[in-house]
Amino acid sequence: MIIDHWRVHRQWWDAVRSWFPLFSARPLAPVVLSSISGVYGGTPRWYVCSQFLSLSVAWGMVWYVWRRLCGEKAAAFFLSAVYLPSIASTLVFSPGMQHLAATAYVLWAGSLVCHERAMSRQGGWLLLSGLLIFIGMLIYEIFLPLLVLQCLMPLYHAACFKADQSGKLATLGSASPTYLGFDRHTWKSVARTTVPLAVAVLLGLVVQKLIMPSFFPDMSRLTPGGLGMMLRTFLYWVFAVSVQTPILWADGLFRIHEAWDASALAGALLVTISLVLAHSRTTGAGEPLNAQNTARQSGDKPDGSVHLETRSNGEDRSHRNHFATQSCRVGVLRRVCWISAAMSVLLFVLSGSYAAVYGNDNRKLSSLWVAVALAASTYWTGPAHQQSFKRTRWLQVGLCVALLVNATSFLLQRNNYVQSWQAQEIILNTIRRETQRAEVPHGAVLLAAVPPVVPTNHNDECVFTRSWDIASALRIATNDHIADAVTLYPWLLVQGRLMVDGPRLVVDNLWQTDVSQQSVFFIGCELRQSRPANVKDFFARSLGKLPPLTVELRAPCTLVRNDEELLHSVRVATESLNVNPPMSHAARATQWWAEWMRAAVLGKPAVPLQERLFHPTILEQEH
Repeated sequence: MIIDHWRVHRQWWDAVRSWFPLFSARPLAPVVLSSISGVYGGTPRWYVCSQFLSLSVAWGMVWYVWRRLCGEKAAAFFLSAVYLPSIASTLVFSPGMQHLAATAYVLWAGSLVCHERAMSRQGGWLLLSGLLIFIGMLIYEIFLPLLVLQCLMPLYHAACFKADQSGKLATLGSASPTYLGFDRHTWKSVARTTVPLAVAVLLGLVVQKLIMPSFFPDMSRLTPGGLGMMLRTFLYWVFAVSVQTPILWADGLFRIHEAWDASALAGALLVTISLVLAHSRTTGAGEPLNAQNTARQSGDKPDGSVHLETRSNGEDRSHRNHFATQSCRVGVLRRVCWISAAMSVLLFVLSGSYAAVYGNDNRKLSSLWVAVALAASTYWTGPAHQQSFKRTRWLQVGLCVALLVNATSFLLQRNNYVQSWQAQEIILNTIRRETQRAEVPHGAVLLAAVPPVVPTNHNDECVFTRSWDIASALRIATNDHIADAVTLYPWLLVQGRLMVDGPRLVVDNLWQTDVSQQSVFFIGCELRQSRPANVKDFFARSLGKLPPLTVELRAPCTLVRNDEELLHSVRVATESLNVNPPMSHAARATQWWAEWMRAAVLGKPAVPLQERLFHPTILEQEH
């Protein structure tokens, strides 16, 4: 479990105000965070349960819509995949801050249901859908790429292909001209379904970029850089999808014995039974192609009725109405899902941030994972022609293998995040005990050389990596005795995120301290696993019991008096302590690629590692 942005306040309104101006661009986000912290306090299990319940509500609504559009097998596979986001795992394992994402996905899923209802019913469903999206924009706009599914719903929803009273189809097959294979009436329907969403998004942007900056600094993520920055963010996204993900999954296969346990195997068995039952319900009823079942749910005719329709002069017109068949509608839906997945790159291009499947920042890829899960599930809808049946079966086998590999990586991350929470508690207790022994004065600043990740690192499952997480955690643990803190570890030096400037220490261009003006102390700890995992842990992991961790105090808490002692402390933290575990394989590949791009493409010479502490430009790249 990731504890990010530790904040617990007794008064709800004080908690809401404390989040500004940080969340001024998302003015409803503090309401969500303050409400859950006010109810759950400092009890992690309630955050976990609430997060799981919120995501279950969201995925349940999507399952309802997907079952109507694609059938039970596709809906069952979607649920099997979406609950295991290995490339966006912090959506699950950061149940505090990611309540924002869970709430946003509940609102988006509700909007999806409203749009689906609006296809076949009159009323204000589209207006309600737009209202939900507007509220979501004021909480967390992570769902934006998925709006493509609603905007283009008339292109694949069965209700838009129903025959009118004259017996002619309302879309393709008419004499009207077509655009990209669809007639003017269909594109008018697309415009009608898009307008409420476009208005909601634009109103959200007005609040973020015009209204809130009138009262607070502009904290909106809609801050794209120049063309060079846009190109870099695009390339990082492509690298994350095409290189980082295979590396992550391959590492999981090499450590498969550390991932699975009794409860995980029971869950896999349950998923297999669900898919088998969904398959038997469709094929057992004589519907191998999933056509008649879905057509009845949508109020449409079975595929066979479409192919049997003929003109009064006897001319077969089934070939002109091919988009009205279930299989072709699903084909359009599949393309829309992949378009939605590709649109997730805009979240990074328009915000000037970099995509990564590792560490806490992989939360930004959650909409990509949802879109990919939806697209992959459409391959579980039966083929339109018998000759493609065998190819579809092999594709489904490949999807099952991919789901198994993905689940292995997710389970490894689950185990590591369980240890991450234990590591945080042990480190906090050690630091609190040592600061009391050293008689650290009230209001001091602490430089903590602590490991950023757990010893069994797989995907950079963080312990303490940012200044705000350890600082807030120590303020709570010491009752505000420690005023501020920052973590120091070798990765900061390797990634160019650390700089010493005389008496000043700057980290991430966001945190700094001055030893000439503040009481600064240094402490160094190393985290170790008491024993390697063995066969006995197969059942113990099911109960969350993993090999215990131990903390070894390597540098006692001492006062940093001047520039020389500051430099010495930073050297110890970045060159001697916590060298292991190294960065994840995906992170190391990204680091190598980024340095090669700097030198080979941008023409910037590499800065020697021993000189990076004094390099005037840090944070050349975000990790």
